[in-house]
Amino acid sequence: RGFRNLENYRLRMLLIAGGLDASTHTQL
Repeated sequence: RGFRNLENYRLRMLLIAGGLDASTHTQL
């Protein structure tokens, strides 16, 4: 039952990480 919650959490983390990555790449 918590599997969906976990997947949502992972997706959110990936999105946040991707956003941070894009931010650093833009700065560089």
